[in-house]
Formats: sequence, structure tokens, C-alpha cells
Amino acid sequence: CMISGRNESCAWGVTSVGADVLDLYADTLSADGRRVKWNGGWAPVRKEPYRLSLKRLGIRIPIPGFVRSRHWTPHGPVVGWDPGHHLALSVRWSAMEDDRISIGAMLGIERSGSAEDIARRFRTLITPAFNSVAADDEGHVVYQTSGLMPIRPFAFQYGALPSDGKHEWAGFVPADSMPAWRVPANGYVVNSNNRPRRVPGWDRYDWQQDRAARLSELLGETKRVTL
Repeated sequence: CMISGRNESCAWGVTSVGADVLDLYADTLSADGRRVKWNGGWAPVRKEPYRLSLKRLGIRIPIPGFVRSRHWTPHGPVVGWDPGHHLALSVRWSAMEDDRISIGAMLGIERSGSAEDIARRFRTLITPAFNSVAADDEGHVVYQTSGLMPIRPFAFQYGALPSDGKHEWAGFVPADSMPAWRVPANGYVVNSNNRPRRVPGWDRYDWQQDRAARLSELLGETKRVTL
């Protein structure tokens, strides 16, 4: 676990939870490339510029809008554009679908007075997705995952998802339903870029679990480790 902060009464650390918070969709384009199949009908494809510039000899030169435009489908920005085959590869990312300021409640975390207060702040994060562990001087230790997690009512599959209406997200996991637990006084918690154990639906996240498993194995069997 990476130590990321402490104050007079608390300490906390984070690693990545390895959450899968985006999907790639194979959207079907109309013959003219101006529309895309969506919810049994057709939706317009947007084309918008994005800011981009080059710096030469200390001078920042903006790139013209017609060069730096991007297509968007209802799923999100297009990363692969092939109108000849009526195909647009679009990315849906949970962090682009919530208008909260992701870092808002994290400002002031250094003034937290308890492990629970730190966990509460982490629960508000939309991105990035974290494993966090917080401890306080009263002996409380809290493990908390954070991030805006999609609910997928369909089986996992590799590759681009079809835009057939059967592979859409069904909302997001509520912040207070994210995996978390209070570590007992005679227990321990492992935090090493691993997914939480035995959480339904999280088996699609493919971080390697060997470091966390080895840590758990060592802590569980040794009698020599003390505070």
C-alpha cells in the first residue's frame, strides 16, 4: 500500500483497485456517416473540436479546428472511424457521465479526525478508482474502494461490444455499496493493486492478484510479525 498521507491522528494509503470502468462499442453508422444506430432507431453523430496546440520557439500555435475535430456517438468519443464499413468504435467511460467534481470532498482530507472520515471522503471519488486503507490512533482501520463503477447486466466478453441494446450499462454502483469493511483489531487487510475478494461481478477486472495473495499468505501464517 502506498502511503499517501497522515496527520496527528490518522494515516491512509492507496493503490489501484483495477476496476474496469470503460467499454468499447462497435457502433453502426448510416451510409452517409451522419447517424448511428441507437435504441432501435438512429441518433446523430456529433463532430466537435478539441483544444490542441504546438509549441515552437517558445510560441504556442493553435491547431485549426478542422484538423482537431472528433466524432462522438451516444456511447462517447470515437477512437476508430471507418465509414466505408459503416463502423465507429466508441468508448464509454464512467468518469465522463457524472457532473460531480471528483476531487471535491478530498480537499481537506488532511484535517480528517478518524479512519471513517477518511473512508467517507474516498467514497465520493468518481475517478480514479482506488483501494484505500485508513487507520486512526484509536485503533480503527477501514478498507474502502472508490470510483464510479458501471453495473453491467450482461456477461463479460473480450473485444468491442455490439451496439444492439443488449450490452448497455444499467446505472452505477452506489457509493455506499462499494466494497468496504472495518478491519478487526486482531485482523489485517491487504492492499496491493488487487480487486476485493469474493465480490460478485468484479472477476472481470484482470489485475494480477499474486502480490496480494502472497502478502495475505505470509501475514496469515507467520507468528513473527508484530507492530
